[in-house]
Amino acid sequence: MPTTPLVRAPLVVRAPLVRTAFAVFVALNSAGCAMSYENYANDVGAASCTKFSECDMLDFFGGTEDSCLNYQQAYLQGAEGDTNVCPNYDSKSAKDCVTGWEDLTCSQLQDGQTPAVCDSVCSAGSTATVQ
Repeated sequence: MPTTPLVRAPLVVRAPLVRTAFAVFVALNSAGCAMSYENYANDVGAASCTKFSECDMLDFFGGTEDSCLNYQQAYLQGAEGDTNVCPNYDSKSAKDCVTGWEDLTCSQLQDGQTPAVCDSVCSAGSTATVQ
């Protein structure tokens, strides 16, 4: 049985389509990178308190996830732009910080480790990291 050779579109026809598809891919993925400071404060508080709960380390925060969350949010809410707390917010680092808390192991947390990327969320040596 004879086979028919595969017919390909010339490269000049395919190149614009590939560039367009790539541009759409980049645009869609870039849109998901930004995280508002308010979302960061909520998400990092939730992620860290969940991790403290999983690791049985909520005593400092009053022993419950809710008290931990209240503590974290009270500290972080409104800190964006505060020169003593968060003078220069970095949304990419914020998103990575939340993921870092989710990926942190209990043994790392019990050894005093926290996600290093969280130190980059607010620049200029700020203190707006989870307590």
